[in-house]
Amino acid sequence: MTTYVPAIMFKKTRTRAGMSAPCFKPIRLRDWLGLRRFMRRACDGPDALVPPMETFKGAGSSLSDPELARLLANDELGTWALDVATIEVLWEKLRAERPDVVLEFGAGVSTVVLARYAQWRLAQGLKQPMILSLE
Repeated sequence: MTTYVPAIMFKKTRTRAGMSAPCFKPIRLRDWLGLRRFMRRACDGPDALVPPMETFKGAGSSLSDPELARLLANDELGTWALDVATIEVLWEKLRAERPDVVLEFGAGVSTVVLARYAQWRLAQGLKQPMILSLE
């Protein structure tokens, strides 16, 4: 059985490391771990592929969607909740692909984003999406 690292995680990590993210294909976990071992030997500092948790901390007020920024303004993002970069990627994907059905596992910040997506769709004159959230 082959395990894969999600493409969003790879994109975010590459972007945080100052590299461009040319593709969204998942990579094999074995390759990811090998790259991490190489980077630990090559770099004296913190893990270049998985930056410290503080790197991902941010405020909801920094989100590009004004309504999401208002809803999440007082929330600290990036610790246990999704971080700002992941929310932005999720929001871009939702608006670009406009899914009619979304299955979510776990309630939290992503639930707020999906509720905002449902509101946005209705404002666009589109059919209300079905959002299934499992806790």
